[in-house]
Amino acid sequence: GLEWSDDNLNSTKFQSQRRTAGSLYAELEASERVSSLEWKINPAVRLDRFSGNGMEACPKIGAMIRTGRVHTAAIRANAGRSFRMPAFNDLFWPEQIWPGYGGTRGNPALKPETGWYGDAGLAFEKTEPFYFQAELAFFENRMENLIDWQSDADFVFAPVNVGKARIHGVESRVSFKTPGGGFQASISPCWMRSVDMSVSKGDGGGGGDRLLPYRPEWKIDADAGFSLKALHFDLRHQTVGRRFTTADNGKALPAYPLWNAGASFRSRFGAFTANTRFQVNNLAGRRISNMDGYPLPGREYRISFEMHY
Repeated sequence: GLEWSDDNLNSTKFQSQRRTAGSLYAELEASERVSSLEWKINPAVRLDRFSGNGMEACPKIGAMIRTGRVHTAAIRANAGRSFRMPAFNDLFWPEQIWPGYGGTRGNPALKPETGWYGDAGLAFEKTEPFYFQAELAFFENRMENLIDWQSDADFVFAPVNVGKARIHGVESRVSFKTPGGGFQASISPCWMRSVDMSVSKGDGGGGGDRLLPYRPEWKIDADAGFSLKALHFDLRHQTVGRRFTTADNGKALPAYPLWNAGASFRSRFGAFTANTRFQVNNLAGRRISNMDGYPLPGREYRISFEMHY
């Protein structure tokens, strides 16, 4: 594939800015199946050339081995290099400052972000007499000049380059469905540790590693649903761990649980199908902020109606 872009900005503050970019990418998939054993390999490469920056190459490779038919087990892995030029929003976001209330601004001095990533995982799936799936994956990212939006002491958000960062963790998921899909449930715990490697250990909060802002170590999503003919009910839960709000880990937002519930009814009118849904978000009406100083709504009620032909 080929890709070409031309970004232009006319600004009284940043004057005229222009950046062109050309990309070439290729991917190969090779696979083979012998009886119940299947393997697949995916090498790929992407070449990017940005005006004023030169050529960047990002190779990657993925592989998978799977066995079984009704009951399957799989091993997969991926590795590669990543490259990201700062977007115009990162570089030139208009400065909007409200004294005492914070604001936002861009950072024209940002450098490109580079890194290497890898992940490896296991998966098991069975389809009879009921559906069951379990997945477990480990991931690791090593970044240089990571582009990260952070706030200063005046709550002004702007992107900065983090010299070196390591983001690693474990993702998992377990899901279940009864025959016919009448009842289904899943849970997806994730543990992630995002460390600012440009700061020596012992200088961060609590005498340990200094963590990147707004990246929780724990996040758990769970949901359950029940269908009875045209009716469907669902309940969703999310737990988000503590998030530091400053680069020095001096302040943090507390962990919070969040419950959402919904019910929907499907009906037919000739060739049309209608779906009416009632939803309640944040059932407990908790005070929640994903970003310091920017609270989310409390309990929220929604009614929606869709018509399909």
